[in-house]
Amino acid sequence: MKKIILGMIIGIVIGFGLYWIFTHKVYDEAFYFQDGYEGCAYVVYNIEGTPQLEIEDDTIQYHFDEDGLVLTTSPEDFGWEGRENSGSHETKYFYVNENGEKIKEIPESEIGFVSLGSYSQDGRVQITRMSIPVGNTAKACDEKYEELEEKLDKKLKNS
Repeated sequence: MKKIILGMIIGIVIGFGLYWIFTHKVYDEAFYFQDGYEGCAYVVYNIEGTPQLEIEDDTIQYHFDEDGLVLTTSPEDFGWEGRENSGSHETKYFYVNENGEKIKEIPESEIGFVSLGSYSQDGRVQITRMSIPVGNTAKACDEKYEELEEKLDKKLKNS
């Protein structure tokens, strides 16, 4: 009788485990920068009229332009099961040539502290962004609001 109950408990635990694995998809991330790019790069979310982020081979693709920007209509939690449960995932950084082909993986030692956040002015959220320092790991990008706004103004005026 104990063996039957123990077998049922183990079966239930395995069943819930398999259910969780198949229903809680976790995506890896790949960041692609123009060859030689150094500085603060930004992913800016919730920008109307811009493309959604793409997922290829279970990996969210971030393709940065020459100014180090990715503008997307996607929300900041794109590809997450939820803010609390983003799960373990792999993140890779690459330099690409002018055709977008990978030419070199960027070691994580050349990537600074990546931060996700929003900032507001006059009590309303203006920009939700991910900041990524490339090359100079000591550089703090999460407070360079004026730099980001200048890049955004330039990019959005040319669109």
